[in-house]
Amino acid sequence: MSEKPIVIEFTATDLANNTDNCTILIKVLDKENPSIYCDVNITSDSLIKRTGDIFYISTDTGNSNATVYWTSPIVTDNSDGVIKVTSYPYTSGDIVPMSENAIVIEFTAVDQSNNSDTCRILVRVIGKSTRKSI
Repeated sequence: MSEKPIVIEFTATDLANNTDNCTILIKVLDKENPSIYCDVNITSDSLIKRTGDIFYISTDTGNSNATVYWTSPIVTDNSDGVIKVTSYPYTSGDIVPMSENAIVIEFTAVDQSNNSDTCRILVRVIGKSTRKSI
């Protein structure tokens, strides 16, 4: 959507050929949030399984953490502009520590009008010896 207003000029003419003009400016504002869907896939070799909303990932060999990669969420918007997608507290390819509980990774999509939407995935990194107890 353009930041510049659209200029529309009107001219009225009566039967005696008298005329008058007026100009209006229309600015289209994008107030609609983009939509983000966390239909992501974990592409790490250490993915054990997905149970419900939780991705279980084993630690990297010899470490107490895992390098975790995932595909991008699906994002749609009503405008043709660029949509910025970020994730927090980790990004794809980061080292995620082993944890007792699932870690929430939140994705945020922001369009050029600063409208936003979020979605979340849950990741739990477990030690290789814990795999059998899931």
